[in-house]
Order: sequence, then C-alpha cells, then structure tokens
Amino acid sequence: MLLKNKRKGFTLVELMIVVVIIGVLAAMAIGRFQSARERVDIAQAKLWVNRIAKAVETLGAETGEWPAHTPAGYICYWGNNEVWDLNSGRAGIVRDDDDEPFAEWAGPYMESVPLDPWGNKYFIDTDYYPLGTHKWVAVIGSFGPNGIGRNVYDDDNIYVIISVDELPSEYYISSN
Repeated sequence: MLLKNKRKGFTLVELMIVVVIIGVLAAMAIGRFQSARERVDIAQAKLWVNRIAKAVETLGAETGEWPAHTPAGYICYWGNNEVWDLNSGRAGIVRDDDDEPFAEWAGPYMESVPLDPWGNKYFIDTDYYPLGTHKWVAVIGSFGPNGIGRNVYDDDNIYVIISVDELPSEYYISSN
C-alpha cells in the first residue's frame, strides 16, 4: 500500500500572501477613513464659522461694533483689530468687555465659542487678505488643519467673509 502525503494547513508562502492582502485592504480602509474624517472636520469648522458670524452680525446690529470695537460692517486696517480669542470680553460675543463695554450690549450672543476640530481657537480679522483675491475682507475663521495662523493667509484656512473692502484696485497688495 502506498501512503499519500496528505497536506494539512497552509504553507508559509500562502500565509504571507494572505497577510499582505489583509494589510493592503486595511491600509486602503484607513486612508478612506482619514479622508472622510478630514471632510467631516472641515464641514464642522464651516458650520461654526457661520454660527459665529451670525453672532457677530447680531452684536454689530445691536451695538454698532464688531469684536475689538471695530465699526460694524467695515474693514479696519489699524493694528490690533484681530481677536484671537472669541470667548474674551473684547470679542463681545460671550460676554461684554470689562475694560470698554459695548454700547447697548444685549448678549451673550453665544454661550461659548468652541475650539475648532483641530484644537485651535476661531478668530475674527477685519483686514484679512485671502489668497488669490485682490480684496481686503473681514472674516470669521479657523486656521484649518495645519493650525498656522495669526496673519498667515494660507490655503487651508476656513473662513466666512462678513464684509468686503470696496477700495479702488490700486490700493490692493499685488499677489505676485
């Protein structure tokens, strides 16, 4: 009688191929998850900048001023016109300014302003110069995924424009 060698189990090569296939599939799934998560974070930041913009519009309608006591509806070029902490009294959204109260302040206009999805504070800048434009604008914004900000106008910032400067084009900075 001849005994046949019956194979039980997988060879090492077969197991390695299966492991590689599972690894490739897992890498694809992780990439898709990260991409979806980034889209969700950007959508959440857009939602919040719009909510904050509504609060700033209400503050401006009631007091005639935006955060940092800049005139509502105007582009302000003087120094210190930005507010980097929208929960501060200087912003006028969550509480009135202790040092220089807003006239006719009837807030709070929001309970609090959260951090953006990347852990940074939202801001208002009334002399913001978006990339690719030739206009100064007032914005409520987030520094975006890279978190680089404070007068750095890069392409991942997320913002909503609340006012546009209508100065003649010779006043604009060249984007060369």
